[in-house]
Amino acid sequence: MKIFPALAVLCPLLWCGCGGTPTSPSAVPDWLAALIAGFQSAPAGNPPQSVYRYTYNGRIVYYVPARCCDQFSTLYDTAGHALCAPDGGLSGHGDGRCPDFFQQRREGVLVWQDPRSPSVSSRLIPRLTTPREDAPVPPQPLFDPARAVRYTRTCWRAHSRSPSGRNPNSLSRPGTSAS
Repeated sequence: MKIFPALAVLCPLLWCGCGGTPTSPSAVPDWLAALIAGFQSAPAGNPPQSVYRYTYNGRIVYYVPARCCDQFSTLYDTAGHALCAPDGGLSGHGDGRCPDFFQQRREGVLVWQDPRSPSVSSRLIPRLTTPREDAPVPPQPLFDPARAVRYTRTCWRAHSRSPSGRNPNSLSRPGTSAS
């Protein structure tokens, strides 16, 4: 008998759902779907391109982080108008039009992230192979510390002598031999 009241409460909840807003591409505004399609048509980046939805100053905004270094990130309103650049640029503090974005943003949701991994050109990164036993021995390094010390001592002796053959850095008096 106690099961009936529990079912009476659970069934309407299951029927109505949780009421959360989905973040599938079909649930985003048209301008954002077009922006995401543009991201997908470009080569994959590292880090992957992403779009976040926040509530900022009482309204919904979409934040698109910069893909690299000194580029500006962009904050859009629901109509697709760029509001500001909260971060990025040479200073890393954006364009200054919304300096409090990171402190005031609320209810962050990842709307989309590029699932592709960045493409790496095989010409830029050499292939990693394991050495074979019959492979030739690699040449010795160009810098040999023992030779450098010998060369430095030889050069120091040659350059530290005056034309008279006496070492000017020596503390010995003229006419006496330094040992």
